[in-house]
Amino acid sequence: RFDLSSSEGRIFIPDVYDDGLKIAFAKLNGTISGDLEKWVIEEFFVDLGGPSVKVSLRENREGEKLLLHGDIEILSMPIDDLPQHWPLGLSDNTREWIDEQLAFGNIKETRAVFSAVVDLEKGPSFKVTELEGTMAYSGMDTIYMSGFPAVVGAGGTGSFDLKTLHLALTEGTHEGMVLAKGGVHIFDLETEDPHAKVDVTVAGPARRALELLDHEKLRYLEKMELSPDRFEGEALVHLFLEFPLLADLALEDIKVGADATLHALSFTDAIPGVDLRKGDVQLKLEGSSLSMAGRGEVGGVPAEITWKENFSGKADYQSRYTLKGRMDEAARKIFGYSGAPFLSGPVEVALVYTNRGDKGQLAIDLDLASGELHVPGFEWTKPVGAPGKGTIQIDFDKGRLQKIHELVMTAGDLDVKGQIDFASDGKTIEGARFERLKFGATDVKGKGVRAADGGFDVTLTGRGFDAAKILEQ
Repeated sequence: RFDLSSSEGRIFIPDVYDDGLKIAFAKLNGTISGDLEKWVIEEFFVDLGGPSVKVSLRENREGEKLLLHGDIEILSMPIDDLPQHWPLGLSDNTREWIDEQLAFGNIKETRAVFSAVVDLEKGPSFKVTELEGTMAYSGMDTIYMSGFPAVVGAGGTGSFDLKTLHLALTEGTHEGMVLAKGGVHIFDLETEDPHAKVDVTVAGPARRALELLDHEKLRYLEKMELSPDRFEGEALVHLFLEFPLLADLALEDIKVGADATLHALSFTDAIPGVDLRKGDVQLKLEGSSLSMAGRGEVGGVPAEITWKENFSGKADYQSRYTLKGRMDEAARKIFGYSGAPFLSGPVEVALVYTNRGDKGQLAIDLDLASGELHVPGFEWTKPVGAPGKGTIQIDFDKGRLQKIHELVMTAGDLDVKGQIDFASDGKTIEGARFERLKFGATDVKGKGVRAADGGFDVTLTGRGFDAAKILEQ
């Protein structure tokens, strides 16, 4: 049996601590067989001047190789001191990642089991062949991706082996938001191409959450010509990233996804001149698209809303917005057209706007049952409560109204189908064509074209035209 101790000094282990490991105190005890062929280290305790390490070790011999199996316990290790105490040859990629991406804080406890081989014919040489352990830490800053904001003051637990490192984050802050939970997972540490998967869930102001999506590594809002300062409210965000551990990451190297719940959301100029208020929406970022769905008040109108943005040039469209709600005349006026003198009262409206670069299309579906329809000059009216439907398809070019390529209205004996063309200013009507124009005694089809004097040349054909009121005038 042996019992040894040492005061302040250095421990030298070939291929492990070639330059020596500075210690404040050490003790070693164990047993050696009578023929010196087998030995056991019951406890090797090292005080590193604050942090401490305790190792137990068992040995088996196979020819000129010593097969070692042991347990290790490390207590109170400052994160910033860990790399200098890290054994040489023990997952160097893990040590480098810890040195570059973790700072401050304390690893309160680390426990691990390991196996190693000492080849007595080669110097001797020392190689760790198996390693598996756990740790608990607090107050740590985690820069999980180079150039990305850190999780500050992180606490939690972790596990590791020669190939992987997993950190489970249970506390901390991230860009002014509170960390609810998170994980940092490093894979293939034994290779030249390690990669990481990160998922964090944070709670805080919606503006802060969207600033994450607009970070210089991502710039999702910038691509949509939006800025985070147009948003207010509260957010719960689940962000997940996958990327190689490269010093100079490009956006195409990063796989990004996010889910967010946005509460009491305000979005200034959600539609030009119209704000979203009191929004409760779900946001999802997946691959090359961002989508949002929920409820809110758009221009004061309670509505169901969706929004999808595609960032890939291969997608069928760039943006698509939908809105479904009940609009009266005042609400419709906010969106640019009250409906007067043809429509009065509230109606159910479903809007779908699709943007394809310079080209846009607005589809409007109307349930007219709760409104009143009028055809001025003909004394035709659809009363409130009578069923009625409407469909309008509008084309835009560079933001200007180009054509209403489908206008369909049905209500009682009203049956209208036509289209309207506009001048390049997007306001002036150039002409109109109607396949059907039926109401009351009128049943015609025809067209109207703007004349040189600014009026219209109108041609109508059909079974009948009620001109009584026109003749009276």
